[in-house]
Amino acid sequence: MSSGIITIAHNSAGPKMDIIGPSPDPTGYLAGSTEDYSKFVIDAMTKYEHDYHRKMQDSSRKWIKD
Repeated sequence: MSSGIITIAHNSAGPKMDIIGPSPDPTGYLAGSTEDYSKFVIDAMTKYEHDYHRKMQDSSRKWIKD
C-alpha cells in the first residue's frame, strides 16, 4: 500500500478491521468471493491509472503514514 500498489484482500478479520476497512477513504478492495477477486484484479491491472485508483493510492499512502 505504501508503494502505491492497489491492495486486494479478503473481506474478513485483519484486512477488514486493521488494514483496509477502517480507513475513511478507499485504500483497497475487500473481496468476499472468487468473482470479487477476479473483478478487482482485472480492474486494478487494466485501470491502474484511472483517477479512482490514483485517489486510492494517495489514500493508501496517507493511511499507512497516519
